[in-house]
This record gives sequence, structure tokens and C-alpha cells, in this order.
Amino acid sequence: MTTPTDELEHQLLYRCVSEHRWRKLRQDDFSRLYVDEIGSASDLVISTHSFDSSTYGTCCVWLLENDLAVLEAPLGRFSLFETKARCAARDHINAWAEFVRGYWTLDVPQEPGLYFVKPLEGEKQSVRELKRIDGRLKDVTRGEPLPRVGLVSEWRGHWWYPRVPSLPEGTRT
Repeated sequence: MTTPTDELEHQLLYRCVSEHRWRKLRQDDFSRLYVDEIGSASDLVISTHSFDSSTYGTCCVWLLENDLAVLEAPLGRFSLFETKARCAARDHINAWAEFVRGYWTLDVPQEPGLYFVKPLEGEKQSVRELKRIDGRLKDVTRGEPLPRVGLVSEWRGHWWYPRVPSLPEGTRT
């Protein structure tokens, strides 16, 4: 069972900016590196949280306006983390960038999702949906059963790879 402290830690200390550069620094080194590479020493602190972490011990976390979190662990060591929200936003942008750089292929995709397709002849494009049902990947665009096991789709033509990126978590449809 997750406790409020575990959830807070998971949300704020989601991913270290760099395990080698931003982990367990002395305060002076941390401040200097932050000003040189990230922002101003006067960046706005939105909230402060003190808690006993199973991972870091008794610590203090400052959430900054840029969705970065500063962790002060015991012995005055500082680390810089990205929040879960910041990582999700960046991952979403990266998924769209990858989608735009995609390509047409005749190979049927092997992951669930929505895919743009176009027939072998003609220019009319449409969308097909692949879902995992009972452990098998299936084309569910028309809801028709597939004639043989192992067949993902009977549709033949070009598939745009990668799939259309999903909406971020918590987005209303």
C-alpha cells in the first residue's frame, strides 16, 4: 500500500536530471552548477516538503516553478530531480517528434495503437486500430474475427510507423 509520503516522493523525485552530474552535491557546488546550467538562484519555490523517505532518509524537497525538485538529503547533500509531470510532458513532446519523423512501411506494426494507413494504390488515407485482446495483437478497426491465429490484420497497404501518440495521462477526451 502506498503512503502519502511514497506518493509525494514518486511525484516530485521522479527522475534524477543526471545521476553523474546532479546527485549528492555539496550546497556550494549545487548552487554554482544550477546557475551555470539551469536558471537563476532566485527561481521561485512553489512548495517545500519535509518527510522521512525510505530511499533518502529524512529529507527536504523544494518544488520549483520549472517542475524541477531540489532534494536536500542527510549530511547536506543536494540532488536535482524532474517531477513526474515534467517528464510526462517531455515524453509526450518526444513521442510527437518521433511520429513526425516516421515512415511508411508495408510491415504490420507489432504494438497496439492507432496507425495511419494508405492503400497500395490510391491516395485515400485512413486510421486502423490495433489492440491486444487475450494476449494477441488484433486489428479491431472493423470488429471482424481474424481467420487464423497469428494474423494481426488482413488489411494490406502502407502503415505509418510509429503509431499516433496517446494523450497525456489525465487528459479528458
